[in-house]
Amino acid sequence: GTTMKMPRTSYGTLGDRDVDRSGIQEMQKKASEPNLHVSLPRIVALNAHAFSYGLFYASVGVIVLPEEALKMFPEQHAVYLAIMLGIAGVSQLVSPFAGYLSDHSTNPMGRRMPFVL
Repeated sequence: GTTMKMPRTSYGTLGDRDVDRSGIQEMQKKASEPNLHVSLPRIVALNAHAFSYGLFYASVGVIVLPEEALKMFPEQHAVYLAIMLGIAGVSQLVSPFAGYLSDHSTNPMGRRMPFVL
């Protein structure tokens, strides 16, 4: 019969003797292959979504937040604008940190599900 191999949570280290090395061997094989040249138009096409994403979030900091600060706090709009921009900046750092934590999670529910919930 055929057995289904479950995905592993870690590839271990090269010094582990009792670890299935198929993942490590695959990475070493890929690393030894010659690099293919990727053209500039292809790189631009692959990253085109980042332009609209960056434009949207740039407009939030440059257009939306100053207007909201002026409406909500007409007397001290500059101070509150700085606070709002600080909160917006910190919020952009949450995703990489949560990704790092989830990548190193050993929860029985899996690596991603506890953070999704």
